[in-house]
Amino acid sequence: MTPVPRTPRACSATRVYENDAPSADYTYVWTQTAGPTVVLANSTTANPTFTAPDVSEPAEVRFQVTVSDGTDTWYDDVTVTVNPIEDYTEVDAGPDQLVDEDALVSLSATVSDSPPALSFNDVAIEPVCRCTGCSCNGLGRRRR
Repeated sequence: MTPVPRTPRACSATRVYENDAPSADYTYVWTQTAGPTVVLANSTTANPTFTAPDVSEPAEVRFQVTVSDGTDTWYDDVTVTVNPIEDYTEVDAGPDQLVDEDALVSLSATVSDSPPALSFNDVAIEPVCRCTGCSCNGLGRRRR
């Protein structure tokens, strides 16, 4: 199977000007401070990117940006939460076989990438009443 390419996640830094005039002479340095290791592209720009890592459970990737105008330096942190992608790949090697000796045996494997279909037996539906102080039929509708 060919893995599905991941979309790079963008990080950005902006400056809020109070009494300063904007300057185009800022330097940016992004540093990863926690989480699964990633390769940060363009880490000396305001908008670096990285490809989210494969994870089996939600994981936080943290970065710190250092911005300087040559005189002053500012810092800020950002956390990116990476969620796992459900892998629905299923491989079936076919049924077990019982054959006579010297028989030609055929084996067959199938691969499915589709998520399993849900049936109403798989989904629990509970009545919900969202009104207070009323008589409710359990479906969020008032009884008349």
